[in-house]
Order: sequence, then C-alpha cells, then structure tokens
Amino acid sequence: MDTQNGRILKVLVKYKSFNHVYHSERFFDLDELELCDDSWLVTVLRRLSDLSLEERIRTDVIYFIKTAIICLKLDLQGWAICQLCEQEITPKVIHALFKILENRLSETDHTSESMRQISAKFRRAVLNTKFLAAEEITVDSVKYKANLGGREHKLQPILNMEGHLKMLESEFPLGAVPHKNYLDLIESSANILQADLFKIIDACNQDLFFSKQNRLKLKGLESESLTSFQETDVMSRLLKLSSPGTSKVLSNNTAENVLAIFRRGVFQCNQSMIGYGAFKVDRLKRSLLEIGILDREGYSARQTFFSPERLTTIELQAIFILLLCRTGWNQDALVAMDRDGIVSNKDGFAYSLQGFKDKTDDDTPIIFIDKTEIDVVYAIELLIWNFDQLHLLELLPVGSRKVWNSWTTRDKFSERQSTTILMTPEGFIKRNDLFKFSLSQIRRTVLCLDAYKSKSFETARRRGGHSSLGTTGRYLDQFITRNISSSINLQFQVDLENKVVFNIASRKNNVNKWKSIGDGSLCVDPYTGLYSDRGADLICSAENCHKNDGCPQRRILITEEEILNIVRTREYYFKNWQRLRSENQERFNIVISTKIAFNDALYNYVKSSRFGYVLNKIESALLGGSP
Repeated sequence: MDTQNGRILKVLVKYKSFNHVYHSERFFDLDELELCDDSWLVTVLRRLSDLSLEERIRTDVIYFIKTAIICLKLDLQGWAICQLCEQEITPKVIHALFKILENRLSETDHTSESMRQISAKFRRAVLNTKFLAAEEITVDSVKYKANLGGREHKLQPILNMEGHLKMLESEFPLGAVPHKNYLDLIESSANILQADLFKIIDACNQDLFFSKQNRLKLKGLESESLTSFQETDVMSRLLKLSSPGTSKVLSNNTAENVLAIFRRGVFQCNQSMIGYGAFKVDRLKRSLLEIGILDREGYSARQTFFSPERLTTIELQAIFILLLCRTGWNQDALVAMDRDGIVSNKDGFAYSLQGFKDKTDDDTPIIFIDKTEIDVVYAIELLIWNFDQLHLLELLPVGSRKVWNSWTTRDKFSERQSTTILMTPEGFIKRNDLFKFSLSQIRRTVLCLDAYKSKSFETARRRGGHSSLGTTGRYLDQFITRNISSSINLQFQVDLENKVVFNIASRKNNVNKWKSIGDGSLCVDPYTGLYSDRGADLICSAENCHKNDGCPQRRILITEEEILNIVRTREYYFKNWQRLRSENQERFNIVISTKIAFNDALYNYVKSSRFGYVLNKIESALLGGSP
C-alpha cells in the first residue's frame, strides 16, 4: 500500500482500555475524499501522519477529525473551502469553515459532547498546522469562538417524544407519574420505550414482507403464447433506445410477457444492468403495477425488477434498522460489521453478530441471535444471500467482505468503497406512517431497556461495550430517565405526607390511641386494622406492616422530641459513616445505608415543611450554630 507520501495517508494510533494500550492504524484515502495534493486540508492530514511516526495519536482524535471531514463533504460551500490550495486560505475563510462545520454538526444525531469534540479536534488540527498562506493561520488570527456549548450534556429525548407529551398532557406530566412502587414505575417506563421500539421493528418486518411478495411474483414470470421470433423482436427493442415501433410492439404484448422477456434478455445480453439503476425500460413501472407488484413510498421500479437477484435499498435499510434495534450498537459499528462478523450455528444459537467500533478501535460485544427470533434470523439470511449474490454476479471485488452494499447509478461499484446504508430514516418513517426518530435514539432506547429490565446499569454497560459506567450514564441520561427520578421523588413526598403526622404543640389529641409497632412508627388502629380479628377482639400481630407496599394504617409521628432524634441521628451518621462501613461493609450496605437514606429523606421533608422553623431552632441549639 502506497502510504505517507502517496494518495493514502497512514496514521499510527493508540487506544487505552482497562489499563492496556493497544496499537493500530488509520488511513485517509485522498482519492476517496476527492482531494487534490495541493489542498490545504491534505497538508493538515499529512502533518497528522508525520506526527504519528513520532508519537501515536489517540484513536478518538482521528475518529473525530474524520467525522468532521465527512460532515464538511456534505456541504457544498464547506467542501469548496476544503479544496482550496494553501495560498488561497485566509483567517476569514477558515473562520467561515469552522462556522459551517458547527452548523452542520448541530443538524446531526451526535450528542452535544460528541459535537463539541468533533469541532474542537478538527479546529486544533487545522490551527496547529503551518501553511504557505499570505496571512498566518493561528488561534489569534482566526478568532473563532465555538457555539456548540461547553461540557454540559444535552438531555436526550425519548422515541416518539411528541406523541407521549400529547397523550399525557390531559393526565399527568411525564415527571409526575403516580406509581405503587419503584418497580411499578420502571415497568411502566420500560413499556413506553418497548412499545415504540416494537413499532419500528414491525415497520422493518412490513418492508421486508412486501419486498418478498414482489420478489416471488417476479421470479415466477414466464412468457406465454409467443414464438421465439416474437420474443427476439421484443427483446431487441427493449435493450435498445426506444422508438415509435417499440411502443407498438409493447402494446401488443402483456406486461407478464414483456417483463419475462426483458429479464431473460438481461441475463443473456447485458448482465451488468443488475449492478446499477441507470438503465431505462419503456413503461417498466406501469408493467410492474399491472402484474400486481406493490408500489410503496420510496420504492424503485428498477431495483424491484431485479429483486430476485439482489436486495433493494428499501430491504437493506429495513435490515439495518432492525439489527440496530436488536444489537443496540451505533450506526458506525453496524456498518463495520462484515461477513466475518456473522457466524452461524454458534453455541446452539442461529447466529452471532459482531461489529467494530472505529472510535475506540475495538470490537463490539458479541450479540447472540436465538433460533426463535424468526424476524431477525430472516433478515440476517437475506443479508448473507445478498452478499453471495453480488459476488456471484461479479458486482463486488473478489476479496470484499462488506455486507452493506447498496445500489449505484454508475455501471459498476467503485473498487474503493461501496455505498453504505447509514441512512437517515425519513423515507422509512413516511412509508410506514411512524413518529419521527433518529437512528441514534434506537441505541439509547435499547440500552435504557436493558438497564430498566435488569435493574442494573451494568447490563447496559456490557451491551454498549463501554469501559466505564460513566459513558453508559450519558446514554441513559434520557428525558424519561430524568423523569423517573422526578416521579420517584414526587411519589415519595406524596406517600410521606400520607404517613407523617405532626404533633407539634399537641395539635392532635387522638395520637394517644395509636400503638407502637416497634420500628419507630405507629399503627393508627390496631383493633380495626386490616390484619386484626375484630370478632375475637384481638390486636393486630404487627407482622404485615412492611409486606409488599406496607400497611396503610402505619404512621410516622413527628414531635419536638422526634425532630431532636432526627437531627442527632443525622449528625451521628455524618461523623461515623466511614468507620461503620470499614467495620462491617456488608451490614453497612444492607442495614445502615438504608437508615441513613431514610433519615436524610425525613430530615429534608421536615425542613421543607411548615414546621421547618422548629427543626432549625433545635438544630441550632444542638449544634451550636446561629438561628
């Protein structure tokens, strides 16, 4: 491979994970990027390549710079600037480019932190390069101030956010959903996310089903009641430019005959047509409709016509989105999954899948597909079939292992790359009448569901392939996760208000009839309660106070003396929690930590209540502070 001074620049990179440093390589293909050697951007990339020979560059830095370049290539003005030679750039031009990049990034699915990193790493690479420009390109001369914000993590919306807000606006806000207990709230929240994910999965299966019906109809086509001469005449006209005689010949034959003859003609005379979508056939779409081919939003008549030989873009996108829902990977990792990443019949499973995370230079965790997952198994089988077909038809280079190969309008695939299916889902959404969503939201939803169902962030961390829970936490910091916490806090306050009775200055006289349970709380009526025996005049056994959601007869009595105990207990734990944990960590985790949490909640509740002034006076007197 011609590197360094050639058209493919090699960058030596490193990646650290779990205290181990891994070495690898990354490449910038100038032909693929369509950059001339005298472009100032090539100078930046050559500098990175040279620097990596002295000291390897972090993998994520190169990933962010590559992402910035890809983003700029989608902007006509931005890419025109990137193609300028060094002598043509000025601080003003570079300032404009940085602004274009941030505007483009703000329209993507990247998190706010990723956008900040992409912009920052690209700017640093540019500003640290010396150019042969009339004006020096430096931080001071460009004077660019980033507008993507600081390190604050932007709260991510959930799938179908608008729909849920409209549905709940006449009931409870998302942050105040009433619930019996924590598990009840988690289950209802998971159901919301799961239902939306199922809608997307159903849409994928529907696209694949309709495409399958079309494929079967086309595979069964046969020309009937035609002589070989008639077939030759029809075929010759179909494979040439249209003429007045073409329309007459086609009108005299059924759609089935025309399509069947054309398919045979392609395989006999011009098989390369199967490789691209630029050929023209008179009345192709009309003929397809006449034989019962289903025409849906975004369908291509040309691609559908050759669907018995290879997958359409519609099918590839449906498979791509379906596997995103199943794996929970990001788009780049799934695109990087090649044929070697799909293994059949492994450990009793139908398939095992593994992609590659370019950002961290690491494989994704392996996902095992069970034989009972019929829709996923079918999607994978289609993907493998398409891979085999493209090789059989010689549309892919012999050594290519890529599975995400779409259609092209050229007469053959580019040897350097194939069009991937990293597509925005607008057409998919419109075709299936779905709510708006982004592909990146699928990953966050899958990780959240893992965390909710397992009651553990660790499960989500393992699926996400993250080295730390901190990274997983940023994915789980969704709107619904924040509001789960909000709902828990509000419900706790409501429940506490129903349990706590203030008896300041003897405001309530009937508390003398209450009986102590023995845990610091009281029973309102032990003789007529849920578990008493009124016929035998027996008092409740106090054995069911804490079962399930607890007995509704239980109360917490707050007096001046109890407030004093709350403050003393709080102060004791504040000074001794480390010693208590070191003496017996297991007991601390199971018993003491829950007491600390309850004491803290009760302290904050009383402090924010109308009797907060009593707590302040007691606390001031006890701790020697000023009132």
